Amino acid sequence: MSVDYSGDLVSAIRRRHPKGVDAALHAPGDGLVLADLVTPGGRMSSALGIGQDQVGGRDLKASAVMAIPNTAILTELAEAVASGHLRAPLSRSYPLDQVSNGIQDFAWGAVGKIGVTVE
Repeated sequence: MSVDYSGDLVSAIRRRHPKGVDAALHAPGDGLVLADLVTPGGRMSSALGIGQDQVGGRDLKASAVMAIPNTAILTELAEAVASGHLRAPLSRSYPLDQVSNGIQDFAWGAVGKIGVTVE
């Protein structure tokens, strides 16, 4: 599930899931706010380093997920995308000569993935 995080994230999630969510993936924003939205016994993974020590006494399993991209990892991801095993749906795509528009949309908080096409 994705929600528009540019407004009141907590209200947006609670409208769809009044009791909370079983799992959350933290990339931008306040990870502890997301932790409060996870149901007791649920899970949260954070790309920004929030782990079990940072979530205090909350009843959830929190894992910091860190990756160092290298040729092998990037090749494996590219192969997974090419085979259809991994999908990253785009909400918008920009030609290379309009990449500044994509960066501007990203800076303004566009929801979803933004891609750049290179021909």
